[in-house]
Amino acid sequence: MRLPFIPGLPAHGSRRDWFRAFPVTSRPLLGCHEALLRGPSPFSEAERLGGRPGR
Repeated sequence: MRLPFIPGLPAHGSRRDWFRAFPVTSRPLLGCHEALLRGPSPFSEAERLGGRPGR
């Protein structure tokens, strides 16, 4: 995944670089991510990660 150019971040930075640069806004985003992928759901873990059942 390519991130847009942001001054102070590496030219080919990763999400980890973004999270280190903006920790205050990264924590809620990571919390939401965990809730969506790990919380109660009618979908299996594989389906939530983009996989298809039975594959």
